[in-house]
Amino acid sequence: MQIFYTEWSISSIVSIMENVVFYLKEYLYYVLIGWVVIYFLMRRFVDPPASRYKAVIYQTLIIFVLFSSALIIYDRGLASQWIWLPLIISSVVMYYFRNHFFPYSGVCKNCGEKLTTKEIFTQEICQKCKSKD
Repeated sequence: MQIFYTEWSISSIVSIMENVVFYLKEYLYYVLIGWVVIYFLMRRFVDPPASRYKAVIYQTLIIFVLFSSALIIYDRGLASQWIWLPLIISSVVMYYFRNHFFPYSGVCKNCGEKLTTKEIFTQEICQKCKSKD
């Protein structure tokens, strides 16, 4: 079995990575702004537990790190393969601190009933348990 190592395959990988860096630089800005808006809307209109606030802040920080990394790599003309470093570091941090990044549960903490999508992101208990209190 022969393994082909051609210039075409290396250049195509580099081209793909350049596109990844470009799209991260261009579009993560809007995702970052959206997450900040979500944070302020959460504070304004709903009263979720503190862990939900912290989770949105942590997620915003990861998005900011990825955006700024892509911006630095693109603007300084660094090799586009360097984008793997912040992607891997962000993934490892999110994995080890997954309880802080994703504190959402799909079931009520009191009765175990399935929560609606809105309740998952804003509350820890269902409407029935909330009305009992």
